[in-house]
Amino acid sequence: MKRKFITGVATAAVLTSTVGPAMSNIPAIKQASTHTVSAATISQNAFLQKASRQAQKAAKKYGVYPSVMIAQAIVESGWGSSTLATHANNLFGIKAGEDWSGESYTVRTREENGAGKSYYINAAFRKYDSYEGSFDDNGKKLRLGVSWQPTRYQGAGLKMLQDMQLQLKL
Repeated sequence: MKRKFITGVATAAVLTSTVGPAMSNIPAIKQASTHTVSAATISQNAFLQKASRQAQKAAKKYGVYPSVMIAQAIVESGWGSSTLATHANNLFGIKAGEDWSGESYTVRTREENGAGKSYYINAAFRKYDSYEGSFDDNGKKLRLGVSWQPTRYQGAGLKMLQDMQLQLKL
């Protein structure tokens, strides 16, 4: 079971980092490219061990996929090595909005305007005591959406998988 879970996480991470960018450039594909997949480093394995326990807890609580959360954490935090991850245990880049009553960590971050032009601001991000808080917060957002758009992440839950399985049987 543990091997299946880790394999699923690794697959999700590879797909997140390769398929996503490729899909956004489909009309512009002129030449095929290849990606080499290598074994995880010692620090990446350590991150997976630490993160997988917390992702599984949040997944059970909110009915979302732990592999999706881990893949997102890998991409957003650089395998837990980003400044935000190391100083604030924030693996998902969740900002501290007006509804956040906990501690925050302010850092310079790149934003984009509606026309795609980059600019920089100092933004407050949520600060957690541990990865557990970060995964719990992410699981809650995946399950319940965000205050201004409750259905934003509706497809990330286990119900989506169940619906897809039902459709395949019909």
